Amino acid sequence: MKNTLFRLLSLGLAAVTILNTSISSFAYEVDEEGNSIDSIEYQSSDETDFSNPTNVFAKLASIYKVTIPKTVILSGESKDARYYVKAEGDIAGYEMLHVMPDKNFNLYAKNKDAVTAGISQDKTAWKYTDFDTNAKGVIEAKDITAGKWTGKFNFNIFLDSNEDKVAGDIITDGEVNPTAKTDLRYTGNPQELLNPGKSSKKLLYSFDKKNWTSTIPTATEIGSYTVYYKAANTFEEGSPKSIDAEIKKKQITFDVPVTAKSGLSYNGESQELINAGHSDFGTILYSTDNKTWSEGIPAKTNAGTYKVYIKVNGDEEYEDYLTSISVNITKNTSPITLSSTSGKITDADFLNFAITSFKDGESYTLTTSDSSVATASLSGNIVKVTASKEGVATITVKRNATSNNTAASATFTVDVGHKYVNGICQRCGERDINNLPAGMYDSNWNMKKSWQQLESEGAINYYGSNNNVTLGEIKFNNRWYNTVSDKLSGIIILPDNVKYLNASYLKKVTGLVVGKDFIKISNEVVETPFEFVIAKNTNTNVKSVDGVLYNSDMTTLILYPMKKAGTSFTVPKTVKILGTSSITGTNLTTITLPEGLERIEWAAMYSSKFSSINLPNSLKYIGGHAFLGCSNLRTITIPDSVTHIGMAVFAGDPLASIYIPASVTKIESEYDSNLNHYIGITDVQTTMIYCGATSKPSEWSQYWNYRRSLTTPSDKVKWGVSRATYEANYKGK
Repeated sequence: MKNTLFRLLSLGLAAVTILNTSISSFAYEVDEEGNSIDSIEYQSSDETDFSNPTNVFAKLASIYKVTIPKTVILSGESKDARYYVKAEGDIAGYEMLHVMPDKNFNLYAKNKDAVTAGISQDKTAWKYTDFDTNAKGVIEAKDITAGKWTGKFNFNIFLDSNEDKVAGDIITDGEVNPTAKTDLRYTGNPQELLNPGKSSKKLLYSFDKKNWTSTIPTATEIGSYTVYYKAANTFEEGSPKSIDAEIKKKQITFDVPVTAKSGLSYNGESQELINAGHSDFGTILYSTDNKTWSEGIPAKTNAGTYKVYIKVNGDEEYEDYLTSISVNITKNTSPITLSSTSGKITDADFLNFAITSFKDGESYTLTTSDSSVATASLSGNIVKVTASKEGVATITVKRNATSNNTAASATFTVDVGHKYVNGICQRCGERDINNLPAGMYDSNWNMKKSWQQLESEGAINYYGSNNNVTLGEIKFNNRWYNTVSDKLSGIIILPDNVKYLNASYLKKVTGLVVGKDFIKISNEVVETPFEFVIAKNTNTNVKSVDGVLYNSDMTTLILYPMKKAGTSFTVPKTVKILGTSSITGTNLTTITLPEGLERIEWAAMYSSKFSSINLPNSLKYIGGHAFLGCSNLRTITIPDSVTHIGMAVFAGDPLASIYIPASVTKIESEYDSNLNHYIGITDVQTTMIYCGATSKPSEWSQYWNYRRSLTTPSDKVKWGVSRATYEANYKGK
């Protein structure tokens, strides 16, 4: 260890301390010749300029050199000083150079107590990578006073190593070893075999461990190579390391790559599995078994996953190319499509439809919802539906699940109608009413007499030819016919060009079929035993539904047959008018009238069996005699929408009370000439009438409340009664 002396300079009251430094120790090293290094050189340097004589150098041959301060001068004013340390040289990557000053030391002055000075240095260790960074130190002695102070401190300089962590390697920790370049391919030109790596030492390379060079070795030809390398200026050389490198044949490349076909699904036909490619060398061969090769594109039919092998044979410059691609043909999951989804069988015995999505190899199962209506069979992709009887059936066409198909189904609806021959259905025996000729029929639709026979027998006579028979008239061929009741019975089918009918006295006729030109039944009370009225489908003036006759758009109910079976009826929502005598003397005991009904015409519900009726809030007009003779009617509600009430509308009805809302602006009455008296709204003496109006409106007939009297109105009336009061206190009483 080498020591240096310190001296102090005084400047007035400020003390300047000169500190002599020493090197206490340094690491043992050898030079390239193996000689021990242990020497100190003194050169001139100041604190920042390393040529000043205040610095001392510790030089260990060519390994490293450290420049430390020889003399440090403390300022008498700030009582501190700064110095610099510089390191340079060549150390291994796994080594660390340390330059560590004492943390503190004592300063001495004559007749004064010692003062402790502290040292701080911002860098005390160097790796080979940061030798260009100097350390800065600060000495502080805040307790010194004026005087001459001296002292010394030491630098401990040494190398340490983590060489055992990278045993057997000549590259230091944190650096990168040389590596073989990968995937070198023949180009015809020299190529470097190694990646140089990163090292603090100069690396030397050789193919034979005899001839060394610092240049990265190269090679041109295809083959394998062993490259040796070592670090220059190593003092324990050891064995050089080796790396194996290879230059391979050229790879065959594709300017158009071979790719798998996407979206393949079983369709019953052979499908190519790949998109053909193009290579820069040789011929592309394909195989599905890696045995049999062909230039043709491989194709498959069935669903499944296939491996397609792709090969190109190489030569002395190109290596063989072999790879494979997986290709998937999925099961057919498409829905079943049919040439049509519904059909009707009438005059024929069968119909056909096709499975348009049919593919070879598919199997199908057919089921029928009602085999008594129709059956189905399959031939190829054609489904034959054979009719059995009238009705509707659903044919389900099911594709069975197989290795190539998923299960799927579709339906076909068949409507089997009547097959008429000479007006008789060959399936059920029913007669075709629309095609039966005019005449008289029994209840089984067997013709008893033709229209011509009826006319020739006098059942139908020209109007006026028989004056003592005036039971009704039919207009036919622009002539009016009288109908003789005792000669017409059963079911009557009118000729197509009959437009009008007065059927008041056809008392033996149970059913009526009207033809193409028919317009209306005359506006007289119909008292016939009709069970049904049917309009032929060629008629555009009227329409029949379930034996009830309406106008063509079903806004007017023309006739509900008197003897039609059933005791309840709901009038369709489309109906706005109940026509004259439309629901007269029927078997109905309950009826539901729709909101939207606006008018009830003359005698519309004459002699009905209803016990109560709720009229809709849309009703505006009630015609005369509308409810006349309803001997069971006990209650009826007249809504606030009604403005007109006809004559004798409730005559003969045993109503306990009637409420007439203030909305009614007109009531009619009639004079019965046979009985020589007036009838107003009712002729029942006991019926109490409550009026919403406070007095008789001007358009109410003066006889509106006469009850079989010529001179005196009934006193059974109360004015100015609200509906709420009536409902709560008087209704039904």
